[in-house]
Amino acid sequence: MIKEVMQYLGNWTKLVFKVIGAAIFAAGGVFMIGERLEIGRLEAEAVCRVCPDPSGCMQVRGYLPSAPHYPDLTRRMVGSYTRTVGSLLGANYSASDTPGSGAKPGSPAKAAGAPASPSAPAAPEAKPAAGKVASNV
Repeated sequence: MIKEVMQYLGNWTKLVFKVIGAAIFAAGGVFMIGERLEIGRLEAEAVCRVCPDPSGCMQVRGYLPSAPHYPDLTRRMVGSYTRTVGSLLGANYSASDTPGSGAKPGSPAKAAGAPASPSAPAAPEAKPAAGKVASNV
């Protein structure tokens, strides 16, 4: 009797692991397809940013000019899923004018077009101690 119960539980465990594995595989596949969709959308936004009519340019490329960006429900759902999962993983899916401020992590960010004040002293470069070799490893 115990042997039959253990065999029954073993079969259910195998089935559960197969279903979980298939679900993870399917979710990963949908995520990869969504990444391709988002890359295409961001590329279209970048290209259309310099056009005289950006909304018309986006529509010609098959996207809506504003959120939700996709005209059909399937791409809208896959794109939303991808942005959600990707954002949790640390990705940024917004097309901004300034991708990076160029500021170093230790220095405060400068305002665009603001000249550097001549009265502020420049930070001296860090020099390695005598006999030491500088390394960034």
